[in-house]
Amino acid sequence: MRYLIILIGFFMSLSVAGFIYIYSQVRFDAYEIIDYKPKLSTQFFDRHGRLVANIFDGEHRLYVHYDEIPARVIEALVAIEDTAFFEHNGINIEAIFRALVKDIKAMSLVEGASTLTQQLIKNVVLSREKTIKRKLNEAVLALKVESELSKEEILERYLNHIYFGHGYYGIKTAS
Repeated sequence: MRYLIILIGFFMSLSVAGFIYIYSQVRFDAYEIIDYKPKLSTQFFDRHGRLVANIFDGEHRLYVHYDEIPARVIEALVAIEDTAFFEHNGINIEAIFRALVKDIKAMSLVEGASTLTQQLIKNVVLSREKTIKRKLNEAVLALKVESELSKEEILERYLNHIYFGHGYYGIKTAS
């Protein structure tokens, strides 16, 4: 019994040390989201206020502030993508375990457990590669971002950054 306690303590210490190491290695990446400055489209209007040209470099995006986003859009996004968004701290442990169980039963990757914060990080900071290292970095960055930004600021960045198809980036451009 004594050896079991020592072994558990050793693995817990190793886990904490590993988390601290990963946390220290990714400390600067979170600032791309905290100090978010997306590429924006430039619009030209005639003297009557009519749009005559819209110029963009690769990403057609118009920025919209959180208070301008309809509540129904926020509700729909949270209901579809991350039902526990307003309750978690950037990672959803329950969703991770649920996805693990489903993946193990299916013997393949069938369900994800990324929060909206993690999706934002993946799209702004990290690559799309499917590796354990990237997922760990994503989780650590999610904790950092959630400690620096409000839920509303995270949603604002997410809805302004995400690709909606047909060359439209951000909710305002897509609408």
